[in-house]
Amino acid sequence: MDFLLKTIIFYFLLIPSVWATQNYESHQNIKRQVTSFIKQNTRHVDDEIAIQLSNIDPRLKLKKCSKQLVLKLTRAPIKPGKNTIGVSCVSEVPWRIFLTGYISIFDHVVMAKNTLNKGKVILKNDLLLREVDISTLHTPYITDATAIIGQITKRRIATGQLITMHHLTKSLLIKRGDLVNIIASRPGFSINMKGTSLMNGSSGQLIKVKNNKTKKIIQGIIISQNEVKINL
Repeated sequence: MDFLLKTIIFYFLLIPSVWATQNYESHQNIKRQVTSFIKQNTRHVDDEIAIQLSNIDPRLKLKKCSKQLVLKLTRAPIKPGKNTIGVSCVSEVPWRIFLTGYISIFDHVVMAKNTLNKGKVILKNDLLLREVDISTLHTPYITDATAIIGQITKRRIATGQLITMHHLTKSLLIKRGDLVNIIASRPGFSINMKGTSLMNGSSGQLIKVKNNKTKKIIQGIIISQNEVKINL
């Protein structure tokens, strides 16, 4: 008899607790929805992103929402680092809370495999790719090592140091005083002339050259080693 009485009392005590739980939003469910929202609104795949959400005060009781929760960034778009997401219930008993999400986004960036002195021509063996949290980087980074092969260092770069475009300059294809081939062209017509460069220059750069025959100074765009193109 005592056992039966204790069982009845236990269930009477349990039922209000279960009922109360069912009438309030689960904090874990809210955090799951926020995590999913962040992933859906970033271009990075799951294995490139880590999300750490702030905790919801366990004393906070949020009425179960009869409609789908509304999630919105306080400042779009989602970015590496700190983001604030508003979670709202728009129903008969409305409420709103804010969660802070710290987002770490990982990518492979180019670093120096060895110490590179000033004036060094970058080779493939000078570079390595390393996965880092780019949310901690405060300078533009490079992800394609092949894009900088052949460029020249403007300053010393230590082993393991992140390489940026600020460290580099394009290699010179033409130096002042070099003999160059001047290609003058227009649709359906092209002529080659010999000239002398009056400037140093890299690919795509506009430089001054002197036509060796006419002695006229003209401007052209460097298209390859010792070749300059002008449009007629």
